[in-house]
Order: sequence, then structure tokens, then C-alpha cells
Amino acid sequence: MLFKLQKMGIETSQEQVYTSGMTTAAFLHRQKTKGTAFVIGEGGLPLALQVVGGKEGTLSYEMFEVAHRCIAEGAGLISTKVDTWCPTDEGPRPGCGAIVALLETTSGRTAYHVGKPNPFMMRAALQRMGLSTDQITMIGDTMETDLPGATDPGSQFVLVRIVSTKRTHRADSPCKPTCIVESIAERLPTPAGTR
Repeated sequence: MLFKLQKMGIETSQEQVYTSGMTTAAFLHRQKTKGTAFVIGEGGLPLALQVVGGKEGTLSYEMFEVAHRCIAEGAGLISTKVDTWCPTDEGPRPGCGAIVALLETTSGRTAYHVGKPNPFMMRAALQRMGLSTDQITMIGDTMETDLPGATDPGSQFVLVRIVSTKRTHRADSPCKPTCIVESIAERLPTPAGTR
């Protein structure tokens, strides 16, 4: 995530980034300090979940079988976020919410979503960074999952309009972004000597 932000021209450090994977690791660690996890995920998720142990691999039908059996034997079904799809450079792909929906359907259990839009994520990030809500801005591209996580008093939320946002953003939504931009570049400071 840090590299992705820096590639977009957002100067930041690892200490200023808090992901849904990190949130899930913190949540699981609080629930069961010496617990283990069967991890279905990629990127930074398996690394973040090393705090609770875990097993990872390329997504396969066999992984769903193992996960289903773990749930049937009493394991909890924990999700990092509810997004059913996510954008990539190659186009949209199924997201965590879609994968979890399969396990919810087969097991009859309902997942607990730790990351966005659960306010736990925002509060855990604030605690980790030692900040208050009026000192941060949440930036997201999805009204349904990003905005509800930033609804504490004093929170600021910048909605970046992407194709899906343009389709789904409704003026009558009870939650309102602080501002709406076409590109995150609109919120970046202009380097000295440029316009």
C-alpha cells in the first residue's frame, strides 16, 4: 500500500498507513492472543496476520473446502472488509466480500467484518497513530463501505469518484462526504514553484 500511495505522488511513511489486514490482525490478537488462522488472502494480508499464525496459498477450491470444514468445527468467520469487488489496473475483480459470501452460504454462518465499514478500523488506526478524528482524513472511492467508517464526530471523508461511485453515489444518502473529487490529485499539496 505504501508503494501504491507513493506512486500516486502521496508522500507518506509506513507508520501513516493502516490497512484492513492490519485491523484484522489487531482484532484477532485482542480476541485470542495465541490463536491461529487459516488465511484466504493475498498481498499484505498473510504478512499482517502473522501475529495470529496462519496458512496461506493461492486461492483454490481446496482452500474453500478447508475453510468450510474449519467453520463447521467451530472456527469463527472473520472478514477484512465487505467489498464484493475491487478495481485493478486490468479491470474489476472479485473482492473479499464475494469470497466471504461463498463461505457464508456454504456454512450457514455470518461473517464478522472487521475492516471497513466497521468503525473499529478507524478507531484502531487512531489509537495506533495517537491521533484524534479531527486530525485525519479518510479517503475512499466507495460510499457504501468507505464512508460509514468515517462517521465519528470530527471525521473528514473525501470521496474520489470512480466509475462505480458515479453509478452509485446518491444525493439523498444519509451519510455525506466532506467533499467529492474526481482525482486524489485535487487534494495533494502543489509542490513549491509549480501550478
